[in-house]
Amino acid sequence: QWVYFTRLKLPEYNDFTIQRIWGVSANEVYLIGAKIFGSDPTEEIGIFKFNGTQWNRINMPKIYKNGFKIFKDVDGDILFISTEYMDGKMNLYIWNGSELKTFLTSNNSRLDMRRVGDKIIIIFNNKIYYYNNSNIELKNDFSSIQGTLCIICGRNEKDSFIVLNNRNTNRIYHYNGTDMVELYKIDDGIYPMQGCVFEKDVYIILYDSNINKPKILHGRLNQ
Repeated sequence: QWVYFTRLKLPEYNDFTIQRIWGVSANEVYLIGAKIFGSDPTEEIGIFKFNGTQWNRINMPKIYKNGFKIFKDVDGDILFISTEYMDGKMNLYIWNGSELKTFLTSNNSRLDMRRVGDKIIIIFNNKIYYYNNSNIELKNDFSSIQGTLCIICGRNEKDSFIVLNNRNTNRIYHYNGTDMVELYKIDDGIYPMQGCVFEKDVYIILYDSNINKPKILHGRLNQ
């Protein structure tokens, strides 16, 4: 049963849209969103933390953009991505509890991030980076590939699923930390959204723009 819990707002704004929710445990959940709708196009990011009882906004410098993705590193740093109103520009920020830094900037929306196991994996211009000790280290360079890579889900940095989007055609690859192997080609007009990996199963939510409906892709280990 779903029950109403609370409504999150930012000061001076009536509209607040939650974009992503991600958690370490039942007592440590993070969400990111922004004020983005209404006649005033001004945006402002809001990041909230749930402690098992209530949501509290994290106190950090204001950012007048739209929050997009958020994850926490094993060492405690919070990484999040912003987008800009009517623009493809994206920024990767690091918040260590006292200082906010802009880490990467993409002008063409080719920036993605996900925590897989104990590693935060960043894809920037089709290059794969790992976040370690408040820095990023280049792991693999797939910049020669035509299209845009993004991470769907994974168990760890040597067992994850990556999508290649090339115009309207998407392909799902398995990434073992070194190489990518194509697993599945998705029909035109169908876009992977996010996924979840279990012991022997993977489920990926798809959006089918041809019929304006979601679908679920199911894969299973064959051994």
